[in-house]
Amino acid sequence: MARSTDCIAQKVKCFSVWCSSCFKQIHAPKHFNKLRKFDPKRIRQIVLTLDRKKIETGALAWQYVNDHKLIPGFIRNLQRGKKVFNKKTGTWEVLYPPIKISNWMWFLEWHKDGYPHWHLFIEVEKAGKAGMIGGDHIRHYWDIGRVRESYIRDKKHWNFLTGYFLKHGYFYHKKGKDHQTKLPKWALNDIHLKIRRTGRKAKARAEHSELKVIPPKPQLIDPITGEIFTPKRRVKQTAYKVLFKKCGSQTRVTISNGRMVFIGTTNIPYKEIRDTVTGAYQEKLGYTFNASNKLLDIIIKNLVRVEYYNGDLGKIGQRLNRWEYYRMRQGEDAYKCVYG
Repeated sequence: MARSTDCIAQKVKCFSVWCSSCFKQIHAPKHFNKLRKFDPKRIRQIVLTLDRKKIETGALAWQYVNDHKLIPGFIRNLQRGKKVFNKKTGTWEVLYPPIKISNWMWFLEWHKDGYPHWHLFIEVEKAGKAGMIGGDHIRHYWDIGRVRESYIRDKKHWNFLTGYFLKHGYFYHKKGKDHQTKLPKWALNDIHLKIRRTGRKAKARAEHSELKVIPPKPQLIDPITGEIFTPKRRVKQTAYKVLFKKCGSQTRVTISNGRMVFIGTTNIPYKEIRDTVTGAYQEKLGYTFNASNKLLDIIIKNLVRVEYYNGDLGKIGQRLNRWEYYRMRQGEDAYKCVYG
C-alpha cells in the first residue's frame, strides 16, 4: 500500500484486530471494570495451584479442573460449610462454618512448565481479618495442590493490583512473569481446545413479563430440487497456534468527516498501515490519519466486515453500496459473515 500525499477531509482511526481467543488479554478492561465493583475491604484473594505429583502434566491438570468444574464446586462447598458427628457427645458440630459470599471471580494463569493456576477473588460478608476463611478450611476443599489466601490492605493496594492487571493482563507484579498469560505449548495445536481466561458468579435470570418473539431462521430454496431448507452455520475449528498467527492481520477502522461515520474491519494488517501511512497514535483512539480517495478505495476494497455507518456517506456510500451488492451476489452465508 503506497503512501498517499493527496489528503482530504476523511479522518481515519484504526487499531489492530486480535483473535478472540488471544491470551494477550485484550478483554482486560472489561474484566477490570467487573473487579472494581468488588468491595476491597471484603475481598479474599486465593491462589489455587495443582500438585505435579498428583497430576502428571499441565494438560491433564487443566482438563481435570475444567471437566469437574472444581472452582464453582469449591465456592459451593465454602458456602455450604461442613458439620461432623461427635461420637462422644452424640451431636453434630460445625467443623467449617458456611461462608457468605456475595460475589466471586477467577482468572487463569500459567506456570513456565505448562501447569495452570488460578487467582480467585471472593467478596465475603465480613470486612478485614474477620472475613478470613483460613488455610485449613480452603485446603479441605482444594486437596489437589497448594493454596494461598491473602487480603487487600487498603484501597490503594486494590487500585495498584487491578491497575497492574489492566496494564499487563496478570496479577503477579514481578519482572519476567509475562509467561503467565501465554498459552503453553501443549495447548497450541489442538483444534478442539477452548480455554476460558476467566469466570465469575452467574447472574440470576431475570423474570420476563413479556414473551420474547424469536425471529424465524432464514430459509433458502434449492435451485435444483425446489426444496425449502434452513442453512446450517458452519463452525470452523482452529488451533490456537493458527489463531495467534492471524493476530494483527486485520484492522478495525473508523472513517469520519463531520457529516458521516463508518466503522468496519479491513483485511489490511495493522502494521502495514502504521508503516506506510503518516499519522499519529492517540491513546484509546488508535492510529489516526487523514486519508486520500485512493487510500479509501484500498481500505474499502479490502473490507471483511461492516459494523456501522450513518450520515451523508457521499462517494464512500457509493463504494459501500457496490461492495454490499457484490457480497449479496456471493450468497446469504457470505453476506451474513459481514453484515450478520
